[in-house]
Amino acid sequence: MSPVTGVVKGSTASVTLPTAAIKTHLSSDIAPSLFADVTLPHPGAASSVREFDVIVGAPPDVTPVSADSPYYAGTIAFFGHMMNMMGPAHDATFAIPLPKTPEAFHGLTAANAIVNIRIVPRGRSQEAPALKAVSIRAR
Repeated sequence: MSPVTGVVKGSTASVTLPTAAIKTHLSSDIAPSLFADVTLPHPGAASSVREFDVIVGAPPDVTPVSADSPYYAGTIAFFGHMMNMMGPAHDATFAIPLPKTPEAFHGLTAANAIVNIRIVPRGRSQEAPALKAVSIRAR
């Protein structure tokens, strides 16, 4: 499967994937076969929010998640303050394995399914930065 680019709106991206690829991912007994490349701006020096959870397929009201949540894909964290980042923030891209839980994926009866990926600040009630890009690729 070639990488599939998602449509980004704010801190959420929607990616249309072949259902067969998702079913293969879910049925594999080994490591995940689908990965999301998530691009977001590096927080500026003044930003206090530096950790973000990546949530896949969760209802909109689900924001705090833990590692045992069926929607949890991973955590993105920026360490240290970059003193030279007084201007525009640079973008950073992280490879996140998609969860291997059926709850994270919906509409698997059609040929294609929409996968929603969202970032939320970890442990904070502040708003997440806008995603720059999301794509999903097979390993």
